[in-house]
Amino acid sequence: MAKYQDLYEKGRKTFGEEAVALYTESLRYNTSQDNLSWIGRAEELNGLQRYTEALHDAESSNPAHESGWFQKGLALFGLERYQEALASFDEAIRLNPGLCQFYLARAATKQALGMSYKQDIELAKEWG
Repeated sequence: MAKYQDLYEKGRKTFGEEAVALYTESLRYNTSQDNLSWIGRAEELNGLQRYTEALHDAESSNPAHESGWFQKGLALFGLERYQEALASFDEAIRLNPGLCQFYLARAATKQALGMSYKQDIELAKEWG
């Protein structure tokens, strides 16, 4: 296993600042957008409410990967950029319509925008 993959796997088994450090080290060895450490670090940074950094990492990930769009949406939501967050969640759902957390995040975003969100709650129940 390549060094960057080993560090990525270790990052997945931990949380918070420790995970951020492991993902950062992984990215020292491979900065390609296909390195899932971008998404892993974005997830941890979102959890730490470091939304600007999380947004950068999500935007650095492979645009064909739905989790990158989901993390981007969460970062944008945290930054109160709701319209952009909604577009990111829409793209995550387009890429993988079977994950309930995507619909729940879109529902929360629609609620923040004063839009109807009940259909997203129903879809989340269907896929959950």
